[in-house]
Amino acid sequence: MINSVFSYLTGLICLAVYLIYARQKRISKNRTLLCCIFILYMTAVISLTMFPLVYDKSFSTPSDNISNRLHLIPFEVISGMITRGIPQYSILQIGGNLIMTIPFGFAVIPILMPKIKKQQRLFFIILAFAFPIWIELTQLLVGASFGTFYRTCDIDDVILNSTGIFIGYGLYFLFLKIRKKIKI
Repeated sequence: MINSVFSYLTGLICLAVYLIYARQKRISKNRTLLCCIFILYMTAVISLTMFPLVYDKSFSTPSDNISNRLHLIPFEVISGMITRGIPQYSILQIGGNLIMTIPFGFAVIPILMPKIKKQQRLFFIILAFAFPIWIELTQLLVGASFGTFYRTCDIDDVILNSTGIFIGYGLYFLFLKIRKKIKI
């Protein structure tokens, strides 16, 4: 089993490489700070969603196969958690999926596209769904490649993560309005 320390070390290496690059290219301090925050955020997301990497089949049960780890019916898992699950786990799972992607909508998308025009709104919507789909498909591919399906590929996670991105993006615009009113 490979734990999340690997992802954090990789993230720190990426951060160091970017800082060297930013210094050589004389990238502004604000832009460098934003990119460093993005690298740290992505490191945390990867650590939360991909690790531990289970490659030892002794961690698997005979029922662990791709069809048991692929949930494609919307709201099936969420409703099951709410009606039959442990309330604390349900809140943690649902809330965690929402909260994890709020920073992506609040900061990452505005960094990538500072001024979204009407033509770019479609790109934003695609990105808001593509990022969570990437997470879920990567989890599925990692499980398939190791033959140990430790994680699931769940449409409910895509829905919750995309909702978190939209909430974050709405909070970003709320922040901009408040900032204009108090003239920060």
